[in-house]
Amino acid sequence: MRQYIGARYVPKFFDNPDGTNTWLEGVAYEPLTIVSYAGNAYTSKKPVPATVGAPNVNTEYWVYTGTSSGAIGQLTQEVADLQSDVTELDRRIDDVEDDLGVLPTVGQNCLIIVGKDQRFTAINDAIDYVRQYMSTKPVTIAILSGTYNESIDVDTVSNLTLVGIGDVTIQADVPWPEAALRCSRSIYCQNIKFYNLNTHSGTKGYAVHADPLNGIQTYINCTFNSAGNAGFGLGNDRNGELRCYNCRFTGMYGLYMHNRNGSNILGQWARFYQCRFEGYTSGDFKSCIKIDDQSINGAVNSQMACEFIGCTGYPRQITYLFNGGSQHYLPDAQDSANGKNIWLWQSCHDNNMPGLEYGLIPIEIDSYFYHTQTAILPWEHANDFTWTNNSSSYCEDASSPSVAKAPDSISTQRNQIVAICYGMQNKYNWRCSLRGIPKDNLV
Repeated sequence: MRQYIGARYVPKFFDNPDGTNTWLEGVAYEPLTIVSYAGNAYTSKKPVPATVGAPNVNTEYWVYTGTSSGAIGQLTQEVADLQSDVTELDRRIDDVEDDLGVLPTVGQNCLIIVGKDQRFTAINDAIDYVRQYMSTKPVTIAILSGTYNESIDVDTVSNLTLVGIGDVTIQADVPWPEAALRCSRSIYCQNIKFYNLNTHSGTKGYAVHADPLNGIQTYINCTFNSAGNAGFGLGNDRNGELRCYNCRFTGMYGLYMHNRNGSNILGQWARFYQCRFEGYTSGDFKSCIKIDDQSINGAVNSQMACEFIGCTGYPRQITYLFNGGSQHYLPDAQDSANGKNIWLWQSCHDNNMPGLEYGLIPIEIDSYFYHTQTAILPWEHANDFTWTNNSSSYCEDASSPSVAKAPDSISTQRNQIVAICYGMQNKYNWRCSLRGIPKDNLV
C-alpha cells in the first residue's frame, strides 16, 4: 500500500478524549480535520494553531460544512466512501508497479509504449518526447505490432532502445541520406523490420543509415530491405562500433559499408554474427556485400576491422572498392600497424562467402587509375586466385568518354595483381574491374 506523504488528501475526524468529535479549545489541528461545534460541522483549511479560538468565528482556518445535527453522520459516510476510492486507486497503482517493476525515477531506465490506442501512436512522437524531456537518461520504446510509415532520425538522442513487440515494420519512402532509421549515436534495436521503398529519387536511400561515432549500435533479429540501394548503409567513424546478430540484409547489396574519410581515425569496428546477406544477382557486380575503402578519397590510416562469424550470403561474392594506387591490403591481417585501412579480423570463420573467411581474399574488386597503362592492385595472396576481366573496365577522356576496354594482360604476384591496358597512360580515367576465382573452387 502506498504511504501518505505530504499534504493530507482524505479528511479525518477529530478524536476528542470524551469520544466525540467536538472542538476542543487549546488544541492544534491538522489540515482537513473535521470537528463539531454548536451542532454544526467545520473542516480545517490549513494547520490550526492551538491559540486559535472557536471555528465559527475563525474563517481563516475553518470552513463551515453543515448546519444540521446529521452533518457529522453524512460526512462520516462521505469520508468512508472517499477512503474506499483512494484504497482502490492505490491497489491499481500497486498492480501496475508489479507489472512494470519499479517505476522510473531520475537516473533509471524509462519505458514508453507506442502503438494503436496508446498515448503515442507514432514512433517519432515518442522520440520527440524523449528528446524534449528525457534526453539524458536511457529510454526503452516498446513498439507494438503494426506497420509504422515514418522516417526516424535519432541523431540527437543517445542510449535509446527500440524493441518490437510482435510483428513490427518501420517503412519509409525517402532518398539518401535519409532512411527508415538514421542514427549516429548509440542505439539498441531488436525484432524490427526496416524498409525503404524509394525507387524514384536520384540516390535511393538505405533502410538503415548508421554512422556510429564514439558509441555502439546493436541490432538483434532485425531485417533491412531497400528497394533501390543497400539494405543497410554503414559509414563508420572514430570509436564507432556496429554489432548485428541474426539479422537479414537485402537490397542492391544487402550491406554497404565504408570507413571514415580522414587521417588516423581509429577504433572503427563492424561485427556480424549469424547474419544473412542478399544482393542483386544480375549486372556487373553480383554481390551481397560491398565494402568501400575510403583511401580512394584520400583516407589514410582510417582503420576499420570487420568480423563475420557464421554468416551466409547470396550471391556469395563480395565487392571491395579501393584506390589501387594505395598500399592498403584487404583482408587477411590482424596487424594494423602497417597502415591498412580495412581488414578482416582473424576470428572470422564459418561463413559461406570465401571473401569473408580469414586467410582468403575477396572475389570482385573495382579500382580506378589515372594516367597510367599499368594498374597495380595490392592484394594479399593474389596467387591463390585466377583473375579475369569483369566486363566493365573502361577508359575515359574528352573524345571518348566511358569506352569499354578490357585489360590486355592480367598477372599476379604474391601480394599484388598487375593489369596492363595499353594506351591508357594519356587517358583521364581507367576503371579496372576484376573477378577472382579461388583456385580451390570455393565459389
